[in-house]
Amino acid sequence: MLNLFKKYFKPYIFLIILSLSFQIIQTLFTLYLPNLNAQIIDKGIVNGDTLYIQNQGFFMMVLVFLQVSFSILNSYLSTNISLSIARDIRKDLYYKIQNLSSADVNHFGVATLITRVTNDIQHISTVLTYLFSIIINIPIILVGSIIMAIENSLSLSMILCVIFSIIIPLILIFTKKLKPLFELFQKQFDKINGILRDQITGVQVVKAFVKEKTEYKRFKKVNKELYDLNIRMGKLMSLFFPSFFLLPSFLILVTIWYGGILVNVGELEIGTITAFITYLMYITMALAMFAMILGFVPQAEVSAKRILEVLNTETSITSPPKPIHIKNPKGNIKFKDVDFTYSNNNSDSNNVFVLKNINFIAKSSETTGIIGNTASGKSTLLQLIPRFYDVTNGMVSFDDVDVKNLNIDELNSYINFIPQKSFLFSGTIAENLRLGKNDATEDELWEVLEIVQIADFIRGLDKGLHSKVSQRGVNLSGGQQQRLAIARAILPKPKVIIFDDSFSALDYSTDLKLRKALTKFIKNSTIIIVSQRISTIRDADNILVMDDGEIISQGKHTDLMKNCEIYESIVSSQLDFKKSMEEL
Repeated sequence: MLNLFKKYFKPYIFLIILSLSFQIIQTLFTLYLPNLNAQIIDKGIVNGDTLYIQNQGFFMMVLVFLQVSFSILNSYLSTNISLSIARDIRKDLYYKIQNLSSADVNHFGVATLITRVTNDIQHISTVLTYLFSIIINIPIILVGSIIMAIENSLSLSMILCVIFSIIIPLILIFTKKLKPLFELFQKQFDKINGILRDQITGVQVVKAFVKEKTEYKRFKKVNKELYDLNIRMGKLMSLFFPSFFLLPSFLILVTIWYGGILVNVGELEIGTITAFITYLMYITMALAMFAMILGFVPQAEVSAKRILEVLNTETSITSPPKPIHIKNPKGNIKFKDVDFTYSNNNSDSNNVFVLKNINFIAKSSETTGIIGNTASGKSTLLQLIPRFYDVTNGMVSFDDVDVKNLNIDELNSYINFIPQKSFLFSGTIAENLRLGKNDATEDELWEVLEIVQIADFIRGLDKGLHSKVSQRGVNLSGGQQQRLAIARAILPKPKVIIFDDSFSALDYSTDLKLRKALTKFIKNSTIIIVSQRISTIRDADNILVMDDGEIISQGKHTDLMKNCEIYESIVSSQLDFKKSMEEL
């Protein structure tokens, strides 16, 4: 856990020292007060000295006021420091996740990354608040109280040996058993988040298949496991803390009994017994706080380890130390002898290559269409261009420069990618579109909306461009989502624009109108389209036909109809289907 904090403590070192100073002052006042109280009893109350009681009482009030003031200042500072450090860790963790490659994100899993940014950091913040509030307080109170107790009565101090011989082993056993439970708790929390994410985002699928009861049972099972784990931790704490406080309470009774005997024989004064009992309570309180921190620390250690796993992950896809800069980018994309496998071990003979021996060129101002059977590697091929993944063998180049030799941000500034499933963020339509171009005017927004055939629909909304889009665009139809995603992507007129089956939710008429308008708007861009529809790609300058991860043929529509059986069969099947639908 200390490895995590080394970096984050530095900016707050002055505030940390100030907080610790307030703790020391507060603790010294706390240690002095029982002795002052004993003096009031022995010298004031016993002797009936009212003036002494008043003077010392006023002095005690001043000390209590100062003690409380320093305690408040320390609490404020410790909370501020812990929340600031948690904020900084959360910011760095979020930035790190944003820069992870798709493979890295898949390795961790979305659910666990969310848990680490939220739940794990909250555990860190809680522990830091306690640490900065009482980290100095505990040892000073503990050592100071022992010294003051011995100074008050060596005879009664033998009771302290009993406390330490029983409580310290209890604390060690408690923390040893608690840490593995916290590790299980965090993993179980990840499972809960994963199931909730699936069930909430896939609620329509669940309802469509009437699987509410099935999903409820799945959630109930994981929730019950989390409950059982909490019960195990609760049982451990319920056994520990009552036992922890029972012994000191018993020893206080022993102190009063034995102290009464010593007072009776004249060896002790009543005030001294009162002070000793207070110091005994301080020792117990310090040990209790120490045990409480030890209870939280294992949880924080687990959380810190999980956070460090992400922060220390070297993203598998990075920009080169000395990237090549392209002065006048044109957008020519070339695949040369490309093989790809999702496995990280390139030397593994059991690797399954998703793409094999891919060779083609997508030229600027031209359209390249890609078609093929399901799972033929079409979408994977597209993801190699913006370096969502890196090739296993061979090379993908942008304007004859290996994409690995380009700065990733620079490369992605030339390319816009529209995935199969359109993703819209919660906000307004204008805000979603301006993700493509921050400074776009409303005229520019309306222009791209006209191109994607959705302008009339947007004008019909009460607030037009400023109408709200629900999270993931669920208040829009699939076709409307796709058209807004396309509009967002073409807005900056990128050098390369990639459509990964991005017209699938559109009817044939809208698809045709959109593509005609699109061709004029981005006529200087390299266009790469994956589609299952022949009508969408038949006019492409070059069509790649893929099967089982390979390009089995490429060329124009007319050439492929003559030379490629698979392409011809796809065309025939779609024409037959269209004819059947017309007859119906």
